[in-house]
Amino acid sequence: MKNDKTWLIMAKEQFDAQGLGGADFYYLIETMLDSGKMSFPQLVVDAANGHGCTVREGLGYVLDQDWEPSTLFDEVSFFIGEMEGPGLSIGEFVALVQVASEAYCASFPTDADALKRNVEKLIHRYQR
Repeated sequence: MKNDKTWLIMAKEQFDAQGLGGADFYYLIETMLDSGKMSFPQLVVDAANGHGCTVREGLGYVLDQDWEPSTLFDEVSFFIGEMEGPGLSIGEFVALVQVASEAYCASFPTDADALKRNVEKLIHRYQR
């Protein structure tokens, strides 16, 4: 069942264990899933193409989205409420996506190949 968020809890545990933080990213994904806005694999597809995510007004993050060359893009900005949260380096963001993707693939192995391809595309896009 794709609305099972056990994988997300596992991802959060790994974020913490690896010292990645990721509270804003976790909250965004959790809210996105609860609202049915989009699936996690779609979030990764969008991110791999440089597009951020807006779950609802006042909750989202911004990537380069073609308004800045991806080679110059260095910080992912999260918006929660009316405030911009602390940014993440692109490396930190990619690490969070990788960890979350591994947890997702463990729970939904039939989606693993496509998700892994999009994670690789994300890595390639922001490779430094």
